[in-house]
Amino acid sequence: LRRFGVGGGSGHVVEYAGRAVRDLEIEGRLTLCNMGTEFAAFTAIVAPDEKTLDHL
Repeated sequence: LRRFGVGGGSGHVVEYAGRAVRDLEIEGRLTLCNMGTEFAAFTAIVAPDEKTLDHL
């Protein structure tokens, strides 16, 4: 938010990935994706991995 501002994601899809995201539990990943609304993103996703598949 600091870098792009509250409207910086407008019309964009945000994908979160990397070690920090992989270390998050499902609840943390959901929270991260919900923060996409603060950024005005069209949607936000986390790159799926084994934790994601186990949750499903």
